[in-house]
Amino acid sequence: KATQLLNDLTWEAQAKLTDLILSDIVGSQQGLITEASLKASGTKKQATFMLQGQLAEHALEDFTLAIDANSSVLDTWFVNAQLSSSNRAKLALTGTLQTPFDALKTDVQGSWQALFWPLNKGEGFLHSRKGQFLLQGEADQYRVQASGDLALDQQQTTFSIDIDGTTERLILKQFELKGLDGVTTANGEVQLSSDEPVYQLQAKLNKLTIPSALSGRMMVINKGNVSLSGPVSAPMLTAQVEVLIDAKVINMSLSSRLDAAGHNTFELLAKAGNGTAKFNGSAQWTDFFKLNGVVALTKFDPGLLAIDWPGSLSGGWQMSVLEQKNKNFDVQIQTLNIAGTLRHRALKIVADASYLNGQFIVPSLQIRTC
Repeated sequence: KATQLLNDLTWEAQAKLTDLILSDIVGSQQGLITEASLKASGTKKQATFMLQGQLAEHALEDFTLAIDANSSVLDTWFVNAQLSSSNRAKLALTGTLQTPFDALKTDVQGSWQALFWPLNKGEGFLHSRKGQFLLQGEADQYRVQASGDLALDQQQTTFSIDIDGTTERLILKQFELKGLDGVTTANGEVQLSSDEPVYQLQAKLNKLTIPSALSGRMMVINKGNVSLSGPVSAPMLTAQVEVLIDAKVINMSLSSRLDAAGHNTFELLAKAGNGTAKFNGSAQWTDFFKLNGVVALTKFDPGLLAIDWPGSLSGGWQMSVLEQKNKNFDVQIQTLNIAGTLRHRALKIVADASYLNGQFIVPSLQIRTC
């Protein structure tokens, strides 16, 4: 209703919605607004809005939304919003929005509790007990800051991130992840002015301890550098890492490139003492996983992988892995030819082998030992 139309206008409005299907409003968006209410009031110079609603989607938790917004001059709005789920997850934000909305300026602070990912019913594999964030600026120039804790597979970490953005690029000023008894940091930028995003990102790893429950060994990533560069359709990934396995030093390097067709060519090299293990090959993840490549060993100690099998092996083999429609894998080992010592005994193996549907097939095998 509206009163005093010719003098000091005052107005009030109320609306209720039930069982509103989101796909009728927002295309492919799934979900159902089971109940929502809107209350608004104001004058020619000020206004207040209150929105409360409940959202249900069969694969997700149920959510409750509450928004309060008021303005005394109609060009700056003070907003307080809360989103909570049926499993006690909460997202809250407060701040100001400056109109006009086609050039919206924001200064918003927020926090969260008990968030998890993915947002399906039950516990996700990534969980955050609490955190906070800050969003400032406009669509063409803004800043985002966030910090909080993360739990991945029961491993507790904390993180902080600081991003500057424009319509032409995103600048990762600082990212820090503390956990696994070490620190990971990253910085760089993503160019947005070309036909597709172009990455230029770097990360440093320092003193990361891999849980023995996962590796079965005492494994530490002592130090490392990772770089991601190039367009999103054909990025280049490089890494150099020093790993300690039961106090033995292994230097590893990776060079990988992905093309627009989804083919990934890469080279992986591991050096330990005088020994090396090298893999050259390609992989594809579209439709079904495929891997083809060549393994080459030079005085490599298999005891680094299996502590009870020390030795020094040289040689190599060709291999391929192909995912089947039933989600099993067809693994082929061809022209395997390795020689050296294993558990203090001379050894030479020449073989071809395959594995499919739980069956290990060896059409040819020659073993010489003494």
